[in-house]
Amino acid sequence: MLLKGTQIAVDATAFKPIECFQVGNPVSTAGLSLGWTEEFVQFSNGTGDAGPSSAIQLHAGNDSELIGSPEQYVLTSRGLVPMKDISPGNTLIQADGQDAEVLAATMEMLDLGMWSIATSQEFAVSIDKHLLVANGFVVADYALCLALQAGMLPTTISSAGQIA
Repeated sequence: MLLKGTQIAVDATAFKPIECFQVGNPVSTAGLSLGWTEEFVQFSNGTGDAGPSSAIQLHAGNDSELIGSPEQYVLTSRGLVPMKDISPGNTLIQADGQDAEVLAATMEMLDLGMWSIATSQEFAVSIDKHLLVANGFVVADYALCLALQAGMLPTTISSAGQIA
């Protein structure tokens, strides 16, 4: 889950807040190759403005931030990692494949809403078409987060650049 207001890529030039996505809306997705294509949202749900929610706030070297639930997976140089396991010095992957070093990672309670979207209604069976761009960073959609939490898919990147 990501903080309401997190900007999600609709395509290469357009973004909108995560909570504005409805089922059937287009969204930019990719696999590990980061070849971005259009898919359609199949799930969209969140907490509204209810709180408080436990959240991790990541500040990266490109002056960007990402705020999400501790279990939100983000693509890093070592694979897909839940936000709770990211610390300063780790490297986040941006939509263009470039690295952004994490400068600060803090856990806090927020009275702001959290939201999730996914390109399938079931657990993801692969990473393809389940990576999104959130505030410029590559993150897992909700279906992929569930599959990763359940241990259904691997999370680390091999020396060949594939998830192993």
